[in-house]
Amino acid sequence: MKLKNKTVTILLISIFILSVIGEVSADDVSYTISSLTTDMTVNTNGSISIMDTIDYFFDSDANGVYRTIPYHPGESIKNINVTTEGAYSTYTVIHNDGEENIRIYLYADAAHTKKISPNCEVKVKISYELCNNTQIYTDTGMIFCKVLGSEWDQKPEKFTSHVTFQSKKGIQYWINPQGIKTNTTWNNNTLTITSKDTSNYIEIRAAIPLKQFDSDSKYANHSNRPGLEEMKKVQDTYELNTGIINVITTILKGLIVVGIIAPIVVYLKYGREPKIDYQGIYEREPPTKDKPLVVNALHGKSKFKDVGKPNMDGLKATIMDLINRKFISIDIVNDENELKDTILKISGNIDSLEKFEKDVISMLRLFEISNTISVNQMSDLLSNDDDMKKIFNEKYENWCSEFKNDYMSKKLPEYFISTGDDYIDKFGIALITIGVISAICERILIKFTNIPIDFVFPGILLIIIGFILAKMPSSIEGRWTKKGLEYHKKWNNFRKYLEDYSLIKEHPPESIVIWNEYLVYATSLGVAEEVYKSMKLEVDQNLYNTNDLFLFYHFGGFRTINTSFNVIATSSYVGGVGGGSGGGGGGAF
Repeated sequence: MKLKNKTVTILLISIFILSVIGEVSADDVSYTISSLTTDMTVNTNGSISIMDTIDYFFDSDANGVYRTIPYHPGESIKNINVTTEGAYSTYTVIHNDGEENIRIYLYADAAHTKKISPNCEVKVKISYELCNNTQIYTDTGMIFCKVLGSEWDQKPEKFTSHVTFQSKKGIQYWINPQGIKTNTTWNNNTLTITSKDTSNYIEIRAAIPLKQFDSDSKYANHSNRPGLEEMKKVQDTYELNTGIINVITTILKGLIVVGIIAPIVVYLKYGREPKIDYQGIYEREPPTKDKPLVVNALHGKSKFKDVGKPNMDGLKATIMDLINRKFISIDIVNDENELKDTILKISGNIDSLEKFEKDVISMLRLFEISNTISVNQMSDLLSNDDDMKKIFNEKYENWCSEFKNDYMSKKLPEYFISTGDDYIDKFGIALITIGVISAICERILIKFTNIPIDFVFPGILLIIIGFILAKMPSSIEGRWTKKGLEYHKKWNNFRKYLEDYSLIKEHPPESIVIWNEYLVYATSLGVAEEVYKSMKLEVDQNLYNTNDLFLFYHFGGFRTINTSFNVIATSSYVGGVGGGSGGGGGGAF
């Protein structure tokens, strides 16, 4: 079926597009950081001398740039100095608890009266001393610093760090986080770290022989216990946790791929329709004598049909059928505003009705006053009374679900096999659950492991894909039986007949009774308006003026209910790694 294949293709393309959507952001100042170089020297007194060299290119006017440098309790930042090339500058330093904020104002002239203009290249150098970061244990010294922070508004295009020790002999080091692509090389006593991946922080932990420090090393913290094995244990635990998280991330990404492929696999196995011999083009009579609501549930007019579940056309068709069978009588009156109003009255022995028909009577009686139901008042209530709208909608949704689960549960397998749809529904719910759990777990794991984790984005994608799969119409992943497909095609061809006035004119129904039957079925198939127009042209006026169904339609009762019900249908309620000092980031203003 071409429509079915197109629908599958559209849904899969939609899922794919959602899976590659990125984030877009904009800044007030347009600029790039072509490179960031951090030079660090571990001094014998325990302090660390740091020089940040930042190359900016401005595409717009700018007032300046800023740099934030965080540090841990007990540590301090001293001797901050800023120089610039390519622009004149002044700077201020704001001391906050645990952070130094440096604002650097850039000017195009020595008098500091003109801000810099577009297409301006500026090199900013910031030097400072980080004190009391170095730990001196009984068996080793340790530094633990972020050479690149993660808080830059614009990520540097290229990053280089030079870490200079008194000697490279005996140095043991670890670069975190695991998975960040970095290159490290030694040049004499200097360890060079380079990376094109600046999307996350880069941190160094280094064990340094004690002989590289002064005996007092006044800018270091001293601890009277060994630290090397503890340091290695922390790294081993971190690497184990990182490995586990990487496996989970791979699984989440794999589930995204599976979520995209699954509909194809399920469709190929369970959704392809059987071949049948029926080749009819039109049907001039109803193919079966099923209840109008059954016809709507199976063959209702919808590109995205949940086979077996009725829609609003089914509710309207059931009301029309009850009118046709004299369980609801019609009277046309003028209301207080001299407008035509259709009055419904429940009549006949409703005990003989099916449960779903009794439930429709019950819904209509929500609007009953003195044993009569004014269609105009019903419309006003459904349009303006939110409480009534909510009550009616809940009853309608329950009615649809109960009809599918109770009445259609035994009948449906004769016509439709929902195995593929059942699998997709369960898989979609599983993806939603996994997506929610992964998004929640990210916050918890980051807090306790300090490992950069990206579970939220794949988690959100899983939720979106899962929702699409869970809401995918059963007509896509399920399939008709041979009998069901033949009936489905016949009812579709009957709908074509009802929509084509030339065919009705050539082969009209033989009596008003059959016209009524056709109008009810046309309502369930979503083409009542076409049959009503044909009925006006083809039926003797003396006949339809006394016909309740025609009166219900002609004087606006059907249209009023149709409008009110459609409003309802469209408004349903429904310490460890990562804790190193320094790093931080910056931006422009």
